[in-house]
Amino acid sequence: MSAATIARLKITLDAVTPAVLRRIEVPFDIRLDRLHLALQAAIGWTNSHLYEICAGDVGWSTLYPEADCPEDFLDGARRVSTK
Repeated sequence: MSAATIARLKITLDAVTPAVLRRIEVPFDIRLDRLHLALQAAIGWTNSHLYEICAGDVGWSTLYPEADCPEDFLDGARRVSTK
């Protein structure tokens, strides 16, 4: 992998004292469900809650059929097109 294909991320948790900060490197084209797992591992969480990753007014999550509005989320396991 070259530097052009790696994303370096700085993760900070809001409203937490003391401050929690992590830096991770992931493939630039990582699927969002796998990014979620990388974030869980970096923070030391156990993946015990639903998640949503937002960009603007679009949200990606694990599809959860029993949710009130499952159509409001895009499947985080699908690759996001950058075109």
